[in-house]
Amino acid sequence: MDTLSSEERADALIALSIVFDRRSPQRNGAAPERPVSEVVDESLRSLNSLRRAKIDRRAAQIDSFTEPRRQRWLGRWIDNIRRRGRSTKLDQNVNAEQIAAILKTEPHAIRRSILSYIPPDLGRDVERLLEPDLDANSIDNELSNDLSPEILDVIKGRFLANFVQIESVGDANAIDEFAVEDLWRFVRALGLREIAVACRGIRSKEKIAAFLCRFAEDDAKTIAVYLSNLDHVEPVWVSLADRTVKRLWNRRLRPHLILYKIGLELLACAFAERSDTAVRYTAQKLSYRDSRRWKRIVLGWRAQLNDPDTRMVEIERQRAEMIVRMAGKFRATASL
Repeated sequence: MDTLSSEERADALIALSIVFDRRSPQRNGAAPERPVSEVVDESLRSLNSLRRAKIDRRAAQIDSFTEPRRQRWLGRWIDNIRRRGRSTKLDQNVNAEQIAAILKTEPHAIRRSILSYIPPDLGRDVERLLEPDLDANSIDNELSNDLSPEILDVIKGRFLANFVQIESVGDANAIDEFAVEDLWRFVRALGLREIAVACRGIRSKEKIAAFLCRFAEDDAKTIAVYLSNLDHVEPVWVSLADRTVKRLWNRRLRPHLILYKIGLELLACAFAERSDTAVRYTAQKLSYRDSRRWKRIVLGWRAQLNDPDTRMVEIERQRAEMIVRMAGKFRATASL
């Protein structure tokens, strides 16, 4: 299984500290619970100053959560700690390309044993992406039937270690709830809406119409709808959207690729301060190529958090929160 990142270790230590505090003789289940920062200060004071500083910042974040959100976070982390190293199933939301990329270099016998763990519909998608010689009568398939249960368990465990389950995401939000196809639609919707925001900076209706003519008819109509529904957009969002659209447009990409790339960039913004596990969980829903590109974009957003211009850092944090809210709306209405 993958090791915990420093952010995830901080969450795990904080979660365990809360549980131990609840069970301490002095507390004896007393309510209300103490602030997380207070619990951490008492139970983790022996850590070195660098680790403590990171944990203290995270504890302060958790203290700012609403009570239901804090309890959900704690419940997920306790489940994650209990299950650590015991993943026995594949999450239902994995892109077939991700699985095919892993199995492509494996012998057919191992492919067959892995495909037997996968839901039938997903398995068929994976098979279509692999070579056409995966037939039921192959010698390798017969060999897979002779593999011992112990070897099959090792193969399965090694395969599952490549993926993340939703239960392992410590602080899941609406974005994490998307299925593979729904995430793709959400990314496109983010791109379409951002183009509409950029259009708010164009004063001439004729110029807007000429610009929209470059897009496919359905996309142009969707952008127009978003544009008509946008009220009181702050100039900073128009400026940022305009900069993004121009940057990608100057690369002479096709319009449908531009809006998708814009959507991927915005999605990555929402993960700048999230755990590596959360990043992996969403990345595994993207195509193999897009997931690698997207994870690099996330790293870029994280680097921007060190920008000495604290105003811009706060703006990007606001944007990340907006994207999560839009994800919740999109899940409910299929629209932003």
